[in-house]
Amino acid sequence: MNPRGLDVVAMWTFSDTPSMRRGEKRAHAGLQRYELADGREWFMASPADATAKLTSLFGAPKYQKESLPFNVEEMYAGKPYDEFRELRDKFKRRQVQRRIWIHREIGGQFRKISHNTWWCESSSRASNAKRTTYNTFRLEAVACLSISVDETDLDWEGKVSETNPCIVEIWDLMVARHGIDGPPALNVGWTSTAAEELVAELKGLGLVSLELDPSRPPRGIKSHVYKGR
Repeated sequence: MNPRGLDVVAMWTFSDTPSMRRGEKRAHAGLQRYELADGREWFMASPADATAKLTSLFGAPKYQKESLPFNVEEMYAGKPYDEFRELRDKFKRRQVQRRIWIHREIGGQFRKISHNTWWCESSSRASNAKRTTYNTFRLEAVACLSISVDETDLDWEGKVSETNPCIVEIWDLMVARHGIDGPPALNVGWTSTAAEELVAELKGLGLVSLELDPSRPPRGIKSHVYKGR
């Protein structure tokens, strides 16, 4: 999900999935990759130039913007997909602690508020350094906050299981206060509010900041790298 929305300019259809995949590779090969994005589907081309290039490969598009058999706005009506959200509070039957993360776009104008149970290691699939496939800008983590629970507490798991729903409630509150209105950005935490302002507000709600040190993970993270935490 990205904060800017997409518009369908033209559409080609194929007889089967293998043909579609071969066509996609041919289309990619004929366009200049947009290097600032992580996803493989972003390219440097105007809508007219991209349409002309694909028309030279596949013939005239079956549908164009004026004749689409669906409403683009309806594509955003369902449950939004968020690459930075993890909803489970257990990982390999271990209790994990939910935290609120703030990311910023590198070179872009938006911040993102997320809640998940990951850490900031770069070599894990469960990481806040993951690829942002559906956005045209890469993201970097700038802050992480959570409700403080003493890692040595004998009832650590019980207290974390009680505080995790509170983190989700606080995230919902922050999105309601700062989230960008309207599809597709609504409900996944995109905001134009400065990171410093978000951090100050979260601290005012009782959260504490954590040091973003990949080598020093806190207890209760979902991780394929720090297996004991």
